[in-house]
Parts: sequence; C-alpha cells; structure tokens
Amino acid sequence: MEGKTIVQMDDVKRFYKMGEETIKALNGINIIIEEGELIAIFGPSGSGKSTLMHIIGLLDTHIQGRIKINNIDSKDLSKREITHLRSNNIGFIFQSFFLTPNLTALENVELPMMLVDENEAFRKKRAEELLR
Repeated sequence: MEGKTIVQMDDVKRFYKMGEETIKALNGINIIIEEGELIAIFGPSGSGKSTLMHIIGLLDTHIQGRIKINNIDSKDLSKREITHLRSNNIGFIFQSFFLTPNLTALENVELPMMLVDENEAFRKKRAEELLR
C-alpha cells in the first residue's frame, strides 16, 4: 500500500562554482519519501548530505530540477510562501541536537511555534502530542 508522498525530488541538481571549477554537489537526484517512512542519509564527507538536507528543508532554493513538499511545488513560491511551507511541514532530527537549557522539553518543542506566533493553547497541545 502506497502512502502519501511528502517529499518528491525530480532530477535535482545543485552545482557550486569554486574559482574556475564547478562542484557537482547533487547531480540528478530523484527521491520520493512517503508519510510514515523513516529514512537515514549517510555517506562520506563531501558526498552532498548537507546539501540534500538544505534542499529538502527549502533552505537552499538555487537548484535545477523540481522539489515538492506535500505535493506543493516549491519552484514558483515566494520567499514568504517558502517560509510558511517550511515552518508548517518540515522538521529535522539532527545527530547532535541543541536544546535551550533553561527551557523544559515541552518548551523546547514549542519554541518553533512561538516564532511563528502560533496561539498558546495549540502550541501546548501540539508539543504534548509530539513528545508522546
């Protein structure tokens, strides 16, 4: 049974110029991630892991190809629309995470919702759900 596609990347390329040299950080990546899947991205240093994560997170939009988040094509979105899409649909768990030490676990989970002015009742309820 197929799930809902939450990330789709079609022929995504990300090249950087380093002096006269062109670095092909990603060269024709195709990925489909479905709801409920657990994925891990690993490889040697310089293999494009961070570039891939930045693109999935819509932090780097200077790409060739197409990326869709929850079936929304990011190609023609404004910066504001990209920010909204990112803040409502994307989250990462990093190998090394940094919590704000003077906040509780619940408050640390609530923090991103505070930054987008989500109402307090919703924040608390959603943070509790995420911590279960």
